[in-house]
Amino acid sequence: MPRPDPIQSRCPLIADDVGLGKTIKAGLVLQELILRQRVDRVLIVCPASVTLQWRDEMEKRFGLRFEIFNSESSR
Repeated sequence: MPRPDPIQSRCPLIADDVGLGKTIKAGLVLQELILRQRVDRVLIVCPASVTLQWRDEMEKRFGLRFEIFNSESSR
């Protein structure tokens, strides 16, 4: 069964095993969606242990800035 194209999907979901490049895949998809003006907001859900790594990688590699929301920031 062919995988759906995340660029064409109305609400793309990228999920995979550890170490298979989800950060890079997500960044590339987000860049394309931004260029096509097809995204207004983005939610990245990841384990707490990699939250800072994801945020830093998205800014360093793609120039995308994200705010972290967690149980402490919602108080």
